Amino acid sequence: MKITRQVQPWAKTDKIVKAYITLILRSFQKIRRKLSAANFDEVNVIGAVNTEWQNINTYMKDALLKIVVYYYRVGFQTCGKPPPDDMEAQMYFAKLLDSLDPVTHYLFEPESDRKRARLIEALLSVRTVRERNKQLDIGIRYIVRQFRQTADDYTLDAITEAFIEAGVEEVEWITQRDEKVCEECAPLDGQIFKIDKVPMLPRHFNCRCYIIPVIK
Repeated sequence: MKITRQVQPWAKTDKIVKAYITLILRSFQKIRRKLSAANFDEVNVIGAVNTEWQNINTYMKDALLKIVVYYYRVGFQTCGKPPPDDMEAQMYFAKLLDSLDPVTHYLFEPESDRKRARLIEALLSVRTVRERNKQLDIGIRYIVRQFRQTADDYTLDAITEAFIEAGVEEVEWITQRDEKVCEECAPLDGQIFKIDKVPMLPRHFNCRCYIIPVIK
């Protein structure tokens, strides 16, 4: 008879992401103010966006590191084992930043930089305040979407890595078991997998499936 140990992976992630999105929005407000007060030319646009984008990248990486460290601990605790020093989670976080995300299909920092460059190009192509604000709103939407999805991905990555390091051999796939579960994920609910044979998780953008360890 199998016994599964529960882990709820989303509450802490959502709380951290929400707090840091507030900081990201403040940075975009600073860009708006700088562009409203200054002459709207290439030098000012590049300077305003680049300065705040450094802050935005710092906010996102700080948040993602907190998520990885927290859920790395949770993964070990779910298995009934004491978590290792946070340094191991920090090293795993650095590895994630340098790895291609299987859901988004990009490296986090280069993609963020592309979004910065696209925003600058878009702002330089418009002439009115209304068009400028529209491009800033699009920039917010793009970077927040990237941030949210990466936070979800890193949550599950950290938990899975902790299970592996803790010696878990099998895991059970769990969906949210509501009307929003997609046709791709629904058949996987309750299935048991060898931990090295688990299908890609998350399966897609906004996927909220997760795994729990099976104890025999």
